[in-house]
Amino acid sequence: MPFQCSGCDEKFAKRTTFDTHRVGPWGDPIYKSPTNKTLIGYTKPERRCLSLQEMTEKGMKKNEKGLWLSGIEFPTGRFQDGGKGPESDDDEEEEEQNGGGVEE
Repeated sequence: MPFQCSGCDEKFAKRTTFDTHRVGPWGDPIYKSPTNKTLIGYTKPERRCLSLQEMTEKGMKKNEKGLWLSGIEFPTGRFQDGGKGPESDDDEEEEEQNGGGVEE
């Protein structure tokens, strides 16, 4: 099942790819005083979706089904885990169901 963003309506093959496209702070805690750590709220979150250009610059691309795939590579030109990509093994079945996989 693809992951669709309610902010930008883009669809992602994996949860981790969806997470990658969301950036910015969640909002910092606000305490009653510097010495009294009673939480009274949070600053406004500044989370946002990456633009299409920003996702492309990160190496992300869409597959034939229109789902965004992660294209994050490391300096060696290979993925950190030996070629499978940055997502965990738990996501492999999910990727297959969604037609995922980054072609090199």
